[in-house]
Amino acid sequence: MKVHELASQLSEYIESRHAEDTVVIALQERSFGPEAAEEVKYCCAGFDWDNGRIFLVPKEPLVHYRNERDKAQSAIRISYKNNYGGKIRPTLHCPRCEAKLSKEMRYCPKCGQRVDTENVRDVMI
Repeated sequence: MKVHELASQLSEYIESRHAEDTVVIALQERSFGPEAAEEVKYCCAGFDWDNGRIFLVPKEPLVHYRNERDKAQSAIRISYKNNYGGKIRPTLHCPRCEAKLSKEMRYCPKCGQRVDTENVRDVMI
């Protein structure tokens, strides 16, 4: 769909008393009652490699893997009892799959779990 086609359809809806209706993005999931949808937060024009595209940005994410995966969980900082004279430093790990993380990571590169690397749980091995 091109912008002028969208503008034409919207002007028709405005003329037929739909000016105060909420703009939503329809989801492909089946639902009972009204169609599953998410409200549009704003629209914006793309730039750089997205030049020539208009984006409708939803208020909430349209894709959820699972509740526990979308919520940030505290990373695990593993320390070792016998650290061989200070040669082994504590390391951050994903709370879900225990993959190694760096402080800058917000998602586990292995399983996709959202992680909080600021508030960590300390574990001694």
